[in-house]
Amino acid sequence: MFKLKQMLVVPFAALSTTFTSSAFAQSSLPFSPEDLVGHWVSTICEVAPLTFNGQTIYAKRIFDFSETNWIMRYTVYADHKCANPLFSLRQGGLYQLGPTVSTALSARELNFDIASVHLTPDDPSFLPVLQDANCGIAPWQLGIQQDVGSTGCISNQPISICPTTYEIVQLDRAGLRIGINEETACDPNGRATVPNRPPVRKRPPIDPLDLSKSDNYRSRNEE
Repeated sequence: MFKLKQMLVVPFAALSTTFTSSAFAQSSLPFSPEDLVGHWVSTICEVAPLTFNGQTIYAKRIFDFSETNWIMRYTVYADHKCANPLFSLRQGGLYQLGPTVSTALSARELNFDIASVHLTPDDPSFLPVLQDANCGIAPWQLGIQQDVGSTGCISNQPISICPTTYEIVQLDRAGLRIGINEETACDPNGRATVPNRPPVRKRPPIDPLDLSKSDNYRSRNEE
């Protein structure tokens, strides 16, 4: 049986840090929103925190950050070489960096607001799973993206129930690492204490995204 755990809940409030009350507070932070800006990609074919028909599956992640918004594209594969995709998830919104995390070096709290979630099936064997789980509102077709933000999908909750995920982010020479507790990601008190995902590294974007024009964008003036 396929089980899809909560993911970042792309997950991903306005980014301006609230810790600008003094020059000392600002300088004591390990990194700023400006340091996150860019295109970040998986460097390996990662073991996904999911199963499909009882089998281990794999994934690659792509993050795009502006100083206020995030988009994550999460592609899940059936094989350890990440050659045969099962489906891809695209989600995003605003984000907010918080205080430093005492349990991890060079890490801060990170809240991902989820404005939209879209899923695209890439393998015919995955279509019945989506239909049986009542994901989306229209019949599923191979290669056709569908909005699942309002309905949820598998164990991903609808945005109305889980509008924000509470995570941590670490930024150092190895790259950017996320820490998330899938079972409690929607709970402010369920935040991870250490990074638990492989690092993603900054790369030049193949298809640059203007986050201000994406379907995940909301300016603070619109809130």
